[in-house]
Amino acid sequence: MSRLETAGYKGWWPMKKVVGRNADGSFKYVECFVNMARTRGRLFETVCPEKGWYGEPPYPTGDLTAIARHRGDNDELWANLAARRDETCGEVVLREPGRTIIRY
Repeated sequence: MSRLETAGYKGWWPMKKVVGRNADGSFKYVECFVNMARTRGRLFETVCPEKGWYGEPPYPTGDLTAIARHRGDNDELWANLAARRDETCGEVVLREPGRTIIRY
């Protein structure tokens, strides 16, 4: 049996969810994504975006690819860390461009 590949958004599978019946007795479906990588008990996590399968799952599942891990949306965090890098209770052992080593 092969393992399920879960890098990035590959753990979300497009499926149809039964939400009721039409007037003629046929089933009424909604397009949704099911998280196959993580289960809670026996229930799978299901998300139904407004656009159906043209929408996007809410977050990546499983192992993140390098692009998903470092999307660059943490610019404010990195700027804050750079501004406060000299405020430490430790001793700066090595400082070079892009790298600072602190001994506590």
